[in-house]
Amino acid sequence: MIPIGDDKIHGAKTPFLCWIFIAINVFAFFHELSLNDQELNAFIHEYGVIPVDILNGENYKSLITSMFLHGGWLHLIGNMLFLYVFGDNIEAVKGHLGFLIFYILGGLAGSFAHIFFSPDSTIPSIGASGAISALLGAYLVWYVVKRVVWNENRKATATIERYQRR
Repeated sequence: MIPIGDDKIHGAKTPFLCWIFIAINVFAFFHELSLNDQELNAFIHEYGVIPVDILNGENYKSLITSMFLHGGWLHLIGNMLFLYVFGDNIEAVKGHLGFLIFYILGGLAGSFAHIFFSPDSTIPSIGASGAISALLGAYLVWYVVKRVVWNENRKATATIERYQRR
C-alpha cells in the first residue's frame, strides 16, 4: 500500500521546506538523467558519500549533497512521496528551522550508518532515505493515532500502541 495523504494539522504554516527539498531532489535527478554513463558515474562518485573518502578526511561536502541524489525513478518517487505526505506535519511541529536541522541530521545519520557498517567501502551512497526515515520515526512518535490515506477509496487509521511498564 502506498500513502497518498494524511490528516493535516489545522492552522499549520505552509511547508515551504518540504516543497523546496522536493524541488531540489527532482532538479538533481533530472540533472542526473541528462548525463551520459561516464559523466553520471563521475557525478555520483563526486557527490555521493564514499566511506573511505570520509574516513580519510576527504569530500565532506558529499555528506550533504548525497541527500539530494537518487539512483532511479522509484527511489526518487518513493522518497518524495513520503516527504510530501509526512514531512509537512513534522515541519508544522518543528518549525522551518527545526525541520531543516532535523532533516539534515536524519540524512547525516543515514550516511554515518553507511560509514560505520562499511568503513572500507569505495561504493558511493546516495539518496534521502536517512532523512526520510528520521521523518517517519518522528511522525510515528508525535502522531500516535493519525489517519493516513492509502488510496482514493479506502482509509486506514495508523495506530501505534505504546507499551507501558507496570
